[in-house]
Amino acid sequence: MKNQEIEEKARELADMVGSVAVDENLPLEVIEMTADILKEDCEQIRQAAVDIAEEERAIRLEYSTDTTKGGAAWRAAEQRSTQRYTET
Repeated sequence: MKNQEIEEKARELADMVGSVAVDENLPLEVIEMTADILKEDCEQIRQAAVDIAEEERAIRLEYSTDTTKGGAAWRAAEQRSTQRYTET
């Protein structure tokens, strides 16, 4: 997804949450508490995504330096996968 698409989706989701708050006539305290919880969840999800990306890089590095037959097969599969992503 491109940045603009991500921003549009984020705005849609924020509008949806805002609509629920208005439609349900929720007290301000509940809305603020919900916003705080969502913010915490978002930060945890972002950190998890960073952690996963780092683990994947470490795994790729480990396999790319593997000189065994399995390592060579993995590198060939990785190259094919990369080619597919760049072709689309």
